[in-house]
Amino acid sequence: MGYLRQGTVVRILERHRILNRGVTELWVLVEGNYQGPGNVSRGWLQETVMEIFDNESRAITASRAVNR
Repeated sequence: MGYLRQGTVVRILERHRILNRGVTELWVLVEGNYQGPGNVSRGWLQETVMEIFDNESRAITASRAVNR
């Protein structure tokens, strides 16, 4: 169990569709150093709680704008 702060950049490893009570949910397995330098962690997030960018550069630019 953990958390991410708004603006954290993570890498998407997998994407899955899950049927939950007749509703399709999209989940992503993410990986990143979001618990401190050198501490790589993985976890699942619903895709609806994140923005997905087509490359790392765009994600970092968006993250910097949020964290101002």
